[in-house]
Amino acid sequence: VKATFVDEKIEKYILSIIKATRDREEILLGASPRGTINLYRASQGRAVLYNRNFVTPDDVKIVAKQVLSHRLIIKPEYRLRGITAEMIMEKIMAAITIPGVSRYA
Repeated sequence: VKATFVDEKIEKYILSIIKATRDREEILLGASPRGTINLYRASQGRAVLYNRNFVTPDDVKIVAKQVLSHRLIIKPEYRLRGITAEMIMEKIMAAITIPGVSRYA
């Protein structure tokens, strides 16, 4: 899994997702460096499961919610309104532009 190629554009995409978790008004504590590493590795793992030696933006997008949602601490006033980490992650993923990456064989 660790040998699975991750394009620089994909790395920047991952970092933009992490940064977004730290910049949201609803989030008290965003994703940590460990969350960043886990999103990177989970994306590689998904690529391997689909018999690819490279990560696509879809790999990142599909695993991001599951990898990061439980790592976010939502401000109490938002939790009281019924806002969940999963809801916030959906908004984050919808707002971030998916990079165009050439296909690697």
